[in-house]
Amino acid sequence: MTASVTSSDPEWNIQSGALACATCERAFADGEGLFTRLILSAQAYQRADHCEACWSPELRAASTSFWKTQFKPPPPRKEELLKKETVEDSLRAFVEEGDPAHTNTIFVLALMLERKRILVEKDVQVQEDGRRLRMYEHKASGEAFVIIDPNLRLEKIVSVQEEVATLLGWRDKPLAEPERRKVSDRLLVGMQVETSHEIEQSEQGQIPGLWERFAEGQLADTVPDRIPESPVYAAYSNYSEDASGYVFTAGVAIESGSTPPDELAQLAVVEGDYLVFPLEDSAVDDVRNAWSEIHRFFSEHPEITRAFSVDYEAYLPDGSLMIYVSVLPEKPGESASTGDPDPVNQAPAGPVEADGPATD
Repeated sequence: MTASVTSSDPEWNIQSGALACATCERAFADGEGLFTRLILSAQAYQRADHCEACWSPELRAASTSFWKTQFKPPPPRKEELLKKETVEDSLRAFVEEGDPAHTNTIFVLALMLERKRILVEKDVQVQEDGRRLRMYEHKASGEAFVIIDPNLRLEKIVSVQEEVATLLGWRDKPLAEPERRKVSDRLLVGMQVETSHEIEQSEQGQIPGLWERFAEGQLADTVPDRIPESPVYAAYSNYSEDASGYVFTAGVAIESGSTPPDELAQLAVVEGDYLVFPLEDSAVDDVRNAWSEIHRFFSEHPEITRAFSVDYEAYLPDGSLMIYVSVLPEKPGESASTGDPDPVNQAPAGPVEADGPATD
């Protein structure tokens, strides 16, 4: 649902879900279906939750934005521990502060959480001045986030990502030593685009738009026969002769023997040797820095040769990231590890902004 907002500049905010229906006041049950709506009032959005029995055409017509969701009981309060600030911590702090100077930073932080499937976009509202307000729901808590989309150009997004990386202390982190592993067959299903490093470094870059369509279609959660707990994959295949061009695939792995929908792209990952580079966080800037370090690693280890078959990033449910780089088989007498945090690798073999690896 997309609608026009007549308010001059409603503020972003975060609103927790109600414990009971706003109409009949009956308490919601865990997992119960309900309707969440936002009403624009006095330059701010107010949230109301209604059970399915009380939802009506009149409530729908009086809503600025609405969506159907499920009730999630609030998590028990835990004693706050001293820990490194996370993306979500930073987003909440900036939204609570409400400083317009942080509009760009708030938007980029929300994009990071959307990519990690912590936030799910539910609606987009268009203001009179053309700016968009993106309505997100927190997947775990059910909170509603109203985020201003400043319509940043690609180069501006990159600079804001760099500021965020510095803010969260992601700069200059050494890349962990990779481990050689044997990866099993799998079939990735999702969305695909043919592109190149040159295209992605220009305003015509196609991967950010593909990720937006992937998120809007909620493909990570709706692909039939997805392997349980399959990571979201960002895969690079069909490299050009100089490895500057490639096919990019965003998707998930499906069960062996499944038939994917015709409208979705497919990529077969064949069993082979990989070097696996772990990252603690999947921030876009972290991924870029990691690929730079990976190319440096290969330049310093000429005895290991890249295969350029399929390389991919596996975004795990806990927010961490594993980068898999295909390599030629190892020499006789050496052996590859089979221990792998990717749950797809632990399943029986059988027939997923990132900005892409850059070649040296």
